[in-house]
Amino acid sequence: MKRFLLMPNEKKDHGLAVTGRVIGTLLSIPASVIYLPAEYEMLTDGERIICCEEGTLPADAEAVITIGGDGTVLEASRPALRLGIPLLGINLGRLGYLSELEADRLEDLVRLADGAYCERTLMTLCVTLRRDGRDWEMPRLAVNDVIFYRSPTGHMIDLTLTDEAGGTLRYRADGLILATPTGSTAYSLSAGGPVLSGSFDCICATPVCPHSFFNRSILFDGDSVLHMRSGEGSEERILVTLDGRENIVLEPDDEIIVHRSSRRLRLLSPEPRDFLGVLRKKMKLTE
Repeated sequence: MKRFLLMPNEKKDHGLAVTGRVIGTLLSIPASVIYLPAEYEMLTDGERIICCEEGTLPADAEAVITIGGDGTVLEASRPALRLGIPLLGINLGRLGYLSELEADRLEDLVRLADGAYCERTLMTLCVTLRRDGRDWEMPRLAVNDVIFYRSPTGHMIDLTLTDEAGGTLRYRADGLILATPTGSTAYSLSAGGPVLSGSFDCICATPVCPHSFFNRSILFDGDSVLHMRSGEGSEERILVTLDGRENIVLEPDDEIIVHRSSRRLRLLSPEPRDFLGVLRKKMKLTE
């Protein structure tokens, strides 16, 4: 790999100090081209560093490198999925569950040129809004989760979940999370959901503060197609987010369809991922 799209998070990388070190390391490979968003033009001192205008993506980029936290990785997942290229996250956040490289190990970036990195793929969710007889596929794929929740001033919401076999579940709760295995360590975990290995595909439905004695998560097969509607007679406004970014306000007769996407997010790491080791280190689940 010799052509990289860098996506720094200036709120995490104060003064872009780590980003500058990343650029220096990549140029020593030597990388043929490094792309940066236009707002970081001050770092383009060299003919192998090129700025990308907003809304454009370099079609010849071979990998995306983020400098920040997991939120930066989620934001960068959109161009990575669109271009079909792998993503490497350099962790400057608190948790860094998706970021595979710590900032004190930047020398490992040199291995990118030799293809000495490991790669794993993550399941993503495709979300379609069905309104007035028309289907609108959301432009963003969800890497972590699709969340249905009430408005800040609202009461509990009523939701109906139907699978492809016609089976129906009804929820009355503050919200409902449909999470991928990757997203099982995010909001779903905070809501009491299980931690899932990313080695298999499934959709985990976890209610948020349900008004029911049954408050357990339900795992659906990765091939499942889930249809979500507001409950009959419900008047509460329901909001939907994809990875906390794409917001939809449901109208009374709307339907949201969620299923596994054919596109998977490719993540790079310096060594094979130790699932239990990552949980122990990042999530502190056994302490």
